[in-house]
Amino acid sequence: MASVEKNRDIGQAVDGVVDEGVLFENGLPDDVSAASFWTAFTSTSAPWEQREKALRAVRDGFPHLWGEVMALYRDRMRGIVVDEFFDLVADEKRVEALADSYAATGTLSLPFLEKEILPVIADQLFALQSKGRKTYGAPRPVYPPGEVATWDPSTDERCHLISYLQTTAIGQSQMPRECELHWLYHMPHLREFVQKVMRFPPLWTFEYNLGVGANIMKASTEKETALGFHFDSVDSSTDTASEDTAADEETETDKQAQTRLMGATAVIGILDCVRGGERVIFNEVTRPKVSAVRAVLDNFRCACPEKPIEYEGGVLTPSVVTEGVEGVLSIFDGGNRLHAVSSVKEGTRISSVFLYPTEDPTWEKGGASAASAAEFYDAPDYGDV
Repeated sequence: MASVEKNRDIGQAVDGVVDEGVLFENGLPDDVSAASFWTAFTSTSAPWEQREKALRAVRDGFPHLWGEVMALYRDRMRGIVVDEFFDLVADEKRVEALADSYAATGTLSLPFLEKEILPVIADQLFALQSKGRKTYGAPRPVYPPGEVATWDPSTDERCHLISYLQTTAIGQSQMPRECELHWLYHMPHLREFVQKVMRFPPLWTFEYNLGVGANIMKASTEKETALGFHFDSVDSSTDTASEDTAADEETETDKQAQTRLMGATAVIGILDCVRGGERVIFNEVTRPKVSAVRAVLDNFRCACPEKPIEYEGGVLTPSVVTEGVEGVLSIFDGGNRLHAVSSVKEGTRISSVFLYPTEDPTWEKGGASAASAAEFYDAPDYGDV
């Protein structure tokens, strides 16, 4: 076990606790060890942005320690993440097979959280409801609000495409720093797995509300959806050529295609409701297909979420997840495929959403993605049940 004196060498610790904001402020010392790093990392009260930089400093500057740090992080998550997930991440052949499957289907789901931790995380989120944004019956733009704000509503139909929310949305800035969702979001094993499955470049984290979110959805059927139809704020497409073709067919131009951050969407189920609350994805309805988006908004009904929708362009068939998703990790192309959660009819549904960009998002902190996060998590309450 590293001493307090050694902690001071690394993170200016006082009585075993690193002062906020000074974790590895001057970089890692040349004689840092995995054990001393981990002692400082786990005793700090520094923001996760500082902790994330510390992890990157080890990975990039001390690669000989990275395996040990990964093992220590895995040990911290024991009893939270199923052991099988860590074994999977270490098996390159199995991960490559899952990457092939994802490339073919655009979606992937697998067990992730231990059953015993689910009520703990649910209770943590229930305790934060008063801090979350209540949006029962609230309209939401289908396209990311930060992007919509830059478009001309007099000429761009996308500005007027609205879906509805029936949820309490909790952003990462509203979660205590030691909330388990923070530890899960920053877990290197998860990021590495998502990156490899989607065949993306190395993934970064958002250190503002866009990165980690949670939605508590209570029974309410005033609207057809609990989490309205939308496209996520990141461009998670792994096949840009098909997106360009779709745009040509629709004679629509995605004006933000060159500025949207590339990134990945991961969803973790925390609590299943009794009835309703199905995840609905229209895989063929991509961002440029505005007329198809309109057809879904006009015709989707939560009473029969699996019903195909006919419109002038053909038939739109949804992919509907009806089985329980508690503890399940799901990866899908949320930035480019229209998706929603149907209205909860009985019970309460809780899920958490993780977004990872493929580049350092610091430059974008005041941009469209940040504006979208503020609209979803920071705007005034709309209503509650």
